[in-house]
Amino acid sequence: MNRTQQITFDWLANSGLDEEELLFEALLRRGFLVFKNEEGIWLGSGSHHADKRVLSCIDGLVIRCESGSSDRIAEISAKQSNRDAILKNARAIISLGEHHLGNFPGGFTQTGPAQHVAATWDQYCKMTWGAKLPVCPIKHKSDLRNPVVPNSLDTGIALLAKVMPLARVATSCSCDGHGIKPANVSFFYPWDGLWAESVFSALRFTPRNSKWTWSDNSLCIEPLKGYGDADILGMLDDIQSFARLFLNQPIVDAIGVARSRLLAAIGDNYNDPIVFTDEAKRQLTSFSFKS
Repeated sequence: MNRTQQITFDWLANSGLDEEELLFEALLRRGFLVFKNEEGIWLGSGSHHADKRVLSCIDGLVIRCESGSSDRIAEISAKQSNRDAILKNARAIISLGEHHLGNFPGGFTQTGPAQHVAATWDQYCKMTWGAKLPVCPIKHKSDLRNPVVPNSLDTGIALLAKVMPLARVATSCSCDGHGIKPANVSFFYPWDGLWAESVFSALRFTPRNSKWTWSDNSLCIEPLKGYGDADILGMLDDIQSFARLFLNQPIVDAIGVARSRLLAAIGDNYNDPIVFTDEAKRQLTSFSFKS
């Protein structure tokens, strides 16, 4: 495990969560789009197809495919429900390979909509969901042993990168900072940053442990007090709290309606960031967002 993963797993191991909650929390912390109800834990329909494959490769998990449902693609459960077995599953989930090695910088995960898509206004208007991103796109079970898996999402930023498309934001690359520097998400279209920040404001999210700096092309997240383990964990908690807002279907639907109205209203003024932002805020404030 790298430092971010170790901090995450140590928190899980000492959290006091019961077995089902522990498995559920591990999946969310590693970036899987999952939800839980009285029937069990489910991999949501917004997930990349590779997410089901990588979870199927973990020996301690049972993945049962779901058909005929609009919101779920598979049920996730543990072969053994005792705490030691669940902790072993949690470790396997959290330690899935990333795009870099260890705690050292190793490049950003490339996650753009497509290699040959132009970042034009016309393409931005056609974009509905950005791109579905895989947590860890392994090809074979033996790849689980690899600490580096190209285009895997970093643990600390994974869930945020995964839910950005639900907010109608296309990302181009991301990095969790590896426990030694700020986390960062870069945006694909010139309007993504303006829209993402407007959504952030509309949801009235207040980070408790980190500073969030928005620009036209990126979001930078850094701990408030430094890079001690507790500071990193606080930053990761903030990222998780914000990302989980988008696991609420009414919020996702309302954001989609607001963006459609924005595109219809903006007309020929799309190159004016002030006009774009003002209209985005106007459309978003017409909804009452409740998680």
